[in-house]
Parts: sequence; structure tokens; C-alpha cells
Amino acid sequence: MQLASSAELSKVLKGWGQEIVGSPLKLPVDLIEVILWVLNFLQNIISGLLEKTVLGANPELADQFSGSISTLILMTALYLLLSFVNALRKVIGYLILLGWGLLALAMLLAVLAA
Repeated sequence: MQLASSAELSKVLKGWGQEIVGSPLKLPVDLIEVILWVLNFLQNIISGLLEKTVLGANPELADQFSGSISTLILMTALYLLLSFVNALRKVIGYLILLGWGLLALAMLLAVLAA
């Protein structure tokens, strides 16, 4: 299984971005390029590990499975990051609720004390 190089993918994506908008999409293309580079890097590492350990007798299977494994690793990392952000969002929500409650209590006490 032959993968496209990062330069080839970058060329295709930049051309695609220019066709859609008419001007280069620098940030999204760079982000996609980085993601593809990470996936390709992971795939090469995993393929090498699989060839040397589990699938030494059949290296073609190592190439086949390394793409799926690297994609699932990236998706799992993204899922964990989003879970962490969601948990952080809940904590911030509780802090905001506590802040509004304390503000209302302080205003009520100030009015009653006056």
C-alpha cells in the first residue's frame, strides 16, 4: 500500500482550497497538512513495530493495519481532548453559577443592611 507524500497532499489541498474560495486557505490547509503528517508519521511507526513483532511473517498486513490503528489513535486522542474540554466547561459553568449566586446574595445583604 503506497501512501501519498505530505507534499503531494498539500498540493492537492491547496488547489482544492483555491478552487472553492478563489484565494488560498492558509490556516485550514496548514491544519489538515499537520494532521495528515501526524497520521503518516504514526502509520510508519506502527507499521515498523508490527512488521518486527506481531506480523513479521506477513509484512503486507502490517501496512494494511497500521493505517487503521493510527487513525483510531488520533480519533481516541481527539475524543479524550473533547471529553476533558467538556468536563472543564461544566466546572466553569458551576463557578459562574456560584459567582452569580454570591453576587445576588451580596446585593441583597447590602440592601437589607442599608
